[in-house]
Amino acid sequence: MCYRVVTHTMRCDVRPVISDGENRYIDPFAEPISCACFDEHSVRPWLQCDTHGCCMKYSKMEWCPEVHSCNDVIELHRYGQARRQTQNIWGPAIGSMWNLPMRPIQPESWQYIQSLEDCLFMGSVPYMTVSSPILNTAVANLVGAGRLILSNKATLDDLQNSIDARKAMHDASHGEACERVLNEWECIDLTENECRYAPIS
Repeated sequence: MCYRVVTHTMRCDVRPVISDGENRYIDPFAEPISCACFDEHSVRPWLQCDTHGCCMKYSKMEWCPEVHSCNDVIELHRYGQARRQTQNIWGPAIGSMWNLPMRPIQPESWQYIQSLEDCLFMGSVPYMTVSSPILNTAVANLVGAGRLILSNKATLDDLQNSIDARKAMHDASHGEACERVLNEWECIDLTENECRYAPIS
């Protein structure tokens, strides 16, 4: 089994991630999330990513020992942060004699997130003559579950934020009146809020 390793070097942190419910992991089987950066003119055309302006992408094959009889290729994606860029905020134009020395821009470092590739392969990808269907299904299910967990967590976070916003609006409008006059179940706003969203622990 051979591997096609695609390395993405970019400024934007658009790494695809999955979750096990507690920790996040880089998804090595997914393309990066889209970004709105313009193409870098200084990047060589053959390194320019088709879908990410701030991304340099290159691929390499890692051949297995039995390459002549191998009929399976797995694509892995690896992600790295681009080195700091230089910028002249005072110069009137590129190449002008009035340009001041370029000032380096130090981007904020990405948060460290372990790659699922390191967890699955323990540091180096294995060369296997045969890829078991059971193994392929297990890995696909693992990655699919991780993506679903992350998506559901994002949905729950949005719901919790909506609940907090509604409660804040309620308290700002007539929260004290409810405390003096109405029970919680008698307040229309609170009742609708509790009916629409179940409590999230």
